[in-house]
Amino acid sequence: MLSAEKERELAERYRNERDLDAAWELVTAHLRFVVRIARGYDGYGLAQADLIRRATSG
Repeated sequence: MLSAEKERELAERYRNERDLDAAWELVTAHLRFVVRIARGYDGYGLAQADLIRRATSG
């Protein structure tokens, strides 16, 4: 998990410098949350990998 300060710094680096490393760090920092949400769809016939891929592809 990122602190609010670190998240802000990464977002500003991406916005101001188009720093893809900063964007990647932001996305991967939230993957645990994405996986938790995807698990909530168990039993609906949807593949978790597809849900996660969809959530992280924008």
